[in-house]
Amino acid sequence: MFTSAEGGQFAGWLLDNGLIDQLKLKLNPIVLGKGVRLFGNSETSLVGKLIEKESMDSGLQFLTYDLK
Repeated sequence: MFTSAEGGQFAGWLLDNGLIDQLKLKLNPIVLGKGVRLFGNSETSLVGKLIEKESMDSGLQFLTYDLK
């Protein structure tokens, strides 16, 4: 099991090694502190195409990007 920071570092490693082909994000309309970097310390650029977006009445959004 990973802590949030370790999960971000692992996700960054996957990104740096070209092992992510689809990204699914859950966006909440609130801000709580500084948060954890999604991809740790990775400096790899992401270029993706939004392929799906689902919005809830509460403001919650689910976004799916194709990174291939």
